[in-house]
Amino acid sequence: MGDFAPFGALRVKSIADRPATEDEALVAQGFTVVDASAGLRWKNVEAGVDVQNLLDSTWREVNFATESRLAYEPANVTGIHYAPGWPRTAMGHLAVYW
Repeated sequence: MGDFAPFGALRVKSIADRPATEDEALVAQGFTVVDASAGLRWKNVEAGVDVQNLLDSTWREVNFATESRLAYEPANVTGIHYAPGWPRTAMGHLAVYW
């Protein structure tokens, strides 16, 4: 390829369903997410693209059990609170090394 050096990577992150509480009454939902990156380096210049959540999976990045209570509720409610994971997202990058 001469001065050009292509690169790429495929990453898989997978977590199974797991107990969210010690008594296993609540279960945190598992997920599998695939990320990819590819690019080309020429001398000291690199350009590439990263795609997070390549398969556009619905996933929860953070799962934890908490108790909460709204003003009108008579007692605490235990439930899973979560932060949703990224949707499919593509980002380009350009780097110069010296």
